[in-house]
Amino acid sequence: MNRGILLAAALLLAAAPLLPLRCAATPGSAAAAANHSAAHDSVARIEVVYADWLDAVGAVSTIDSGLTLRVAGKSRSLWAARLKQLTPKLERALKPPDPAAVSPEDARALRDMRKGMVDYSPQAPDANPQAPRTTCADGARPASDAAKL
Repeated sequence: MNRGILLAAALLLAAAPLLPLRCAATPGSAAAAANHSAAHDSVARIEVVYADWLDAVGAVSTIDSGLTLRVAGKSRSLWAARLKQLTPKLERALKPPDPAAVSPEDARALRDMRKGMVDYSPQAPDANPQAPRTTCADGARPASDAAKL
């Protein structure tokens, strides 16, 4: 099996605890239930964007490692562009909501996704032409500069 696919799968499995559990709405007034349902649907849409963002982060990281030049048939520049497009969209979507508008499970999911953005965010999602590209193979060279690594 392609090592790039294995790495991407490992990244998704590592993120699995961040994905929320789906729970039924707590009973209440019809208006409260409708608001909760709308907020829950909104969180579900945010989860889709978050999963796409994680895919882009994993693809860029996999390609940057030197393991492969493409992930799912796409080059690094395409994945980096996707990451650049999704990051501000996800940041806006993950702004803390009114606590009364979301269930405790959805609030936890939003917190976990915010933490995931910090934990998994690449330091340099775009290629830096001023800095040489560093790959996994650089770590095996005895003369490698520690600062470069």
